[in-house]
Amino acid sequence: MFVHEHAKAMVAAGIEVRVLHFYTYPSRELYRRDVFSEVRDGIMVYHVQVYSRFHKAALLMKNHLGKHLASVMDTILDEFDPDLLHAHVVFQAGIMARRMSRIFEIPYVITEHWSGLDWFSKAVHMPVGQARRAYRNAAGVSSVSEFLAGRMREYMRVEREIEIIPNVVDTELFRPGRADENPDGSKAANGGGINPVRLLCVTSFGKGRKVTKRPELLVGALALMPDDERGNYHITIAGAGDGLEEFQRLVAENNLKGQFDIAGFTPREKLAEMMRHADALVHPTEIETFGVVAAEALCCGLPCVVSNRGALPDLVTHGENGLLVPENTPEAWMEAFRSISGLINISNKRQISQEISKIVSYQAVGSRWKTWFKSLPLSSY
Repeated sequence: MFVHEHAKAMVAAGIEVRVLHFYTYPSRELYRRDVFSEVRDGIMVYHVQVYSRFHKAALLMKNHLGKHLASVMDTILDEFDPDLLHAHVVFQAGIMARRMSRIFEIPYVITEHWSGLDWFSKAVHMPVGQARRAYRNAAGVSSVSEFLAGRMREYMRVEREIEIIPNVVDTELFRPGRADENPDGSKAANGGGINPVRLLCVTSFGKGRKVTKRPELLVGALALMPDDERGNYHITIAGAGDGLEEFQRLVAENNLKGQFDIAGFTPREKLAEMMRHADALVHPTEIETFGVVAAEALCCGLPCVVSNRGALPDLVTHGENGLLVPENTPEAWMEAFRSISGLINISNKRQISQEISKIVSYQAVGSRWKTWFKSLPLSSY
């Protein structure tokens, strides 16, 4: 989804784009490969999809993947003459882009989105050396945030300049509402227990060791409050995942069913509408390489209460368009809840939306891509 949004931004800037998407998927089958193309949002997308009970191993088979990708590249080059290959995420797209660059003599760049570089760099079974060479030999390297660029330098030894180009938000879809704004753009807080503050959390319900989103902190924060104070808040949670049932049990065990509405998986159009009707976004998380959900909420004029983690401080300015929660503890989140009403009272939804939209819109990001591409020394390749 993130890559496709960048492709749309490039098209908005007048860049001609084709997308080559490949991945391996878990399946009961021993092996099956599907190759097909489709037009999505006016962009031709070519797919190479491998289904196998050994899908993780298949993703590591660079010669096997390279053979299939080269075949599809031949098809693409029959009708399209690219100046540049643009890989998103070093494993395996960046590694494969380096290989395709050598085969077809087309320069390549890598844009990094991945939060897993720390794990990847230490995994003995992963092609870390190939990834580092892919970064090193690219015509240019970019990242979606300065935070992630720092992790690239720390874990992947990227010593070259890293261009920072943010992720994209559809600002036609994610925009402020009109009906419930004050003349100055601010939103009156509800509070008081009669009309509770309406909070929205967009998350995933993880399970196991690699949990990054922390919606259970919202339960813990409300559980610490006196009974009469809990009624001041109502939280709608959009999202799905393997840990959803466990989260629902946690809500029930703390007698908080009246404070939570679990909406499950929510399409983007519905999500944008929910953002326009909420008072604030709450987003407890352990890491964000950019924070698209927060950016979408801000484009709707929605103040954001977020963990002070990863790239989120680049989007949220404490006390202006949101609050940065210093620690991921129930106590810290309880104190943040108690500050939300004051935040809502001073928030100017139009101003919040305008400031972020001029950075993350299709036009803004597409223009950044075009300028960067033109600055690259492509003639030396």
